[in-house]
Amino acid sequence: MVRFSVVTDSVYTLPPELDADIPVAQVSVIVDGERVIPSKDITAQEVVKLQREGHSVTTSAPSPAEWLRVFNEAEEPIVAVTVSSKLSSSYNNALIAARMAKKEVYVVDSLSATIGQGLVVYRALLLSEVTEAKDAVEKLRDVARRTRIYLSVGSMEFLARSGRIPWVAGKLGEFLGVHPILTVEDGVIKKHSTVLRHPARKIASLVEEVEGPVIVGKVEPLKESDELLTILKEKGFEVYETFTCPDIAVHVGPGSFGAAFISPP
Repeated sequence: MVRFSVVTDSVYTLPPELDADIPVAQVSVIVDGERVIPSKDITAQEVVKLQREGHSVTTSAPSPAEWLRVFNEAEEPIVAVTVSSKLSSSYNNALIAARMAKKEVYVVDSLSATIGQGLVVYRALLLSEVTEAKDAVEKLRDVARRTRIYLSVGSMEFLARSGRIPWVAGKLGEFLGVHPILTVEDGVIKKHSTVLRHPARKIASLVEEVEGPVIVGKVEPLKESDELLTILKEKGFEVYETFTCPDIAVHVGPGSFGAAFISPP
């Protein structure tokens, strides 16, 4: 018997093997400032194609009305897991909708995005079968603090355009000819390191002790992502691979991939 419903926003990414059919608040993908596409109707690979063709692609967070739609679809009590509140207004909009909904709703900040957020959602799905909603919320906030994500981006250009990471704009020159490895700390994207070559090997070296599965995410087919998957499997981890959500592809751009896992307490 499921003890609470899990909902999330479309910034989360999970491989099919770990995912479930849950209500999702949709981010809007906006092309050239005019064409608005719900994220469910476009893929990361299609986003990357638009970027390569020179189109301007941005996103808009789920509104309170969109979150309220999701809450109305779900049976209470409800636990909503959102993308980091420091990267999007989705979390605050979910809080607004939770106050409007005539249901028992709890909102959890994943402090992450895409595959990192996906791991928090996955843990919520597991907890929904054994734990009451109120107790699960505290456990999930602990999981969010222990979730690690490392990303290699093909270009810092799209992160700079997004405006969500202001430190990038003035430092693009620092990354010419190198592969920046980014991480998310306390909900904020930060530079972890840079490498001249073999970013997959660097990311794999950062995956040590883990609690549960490791997820490898990519915006498009990439040999570097395949290399990362192979190394992690050789290290004995339970690993799943998936394409990332289109929402995150907008901001990291072509050639991006990474891994996420939950570190032990």
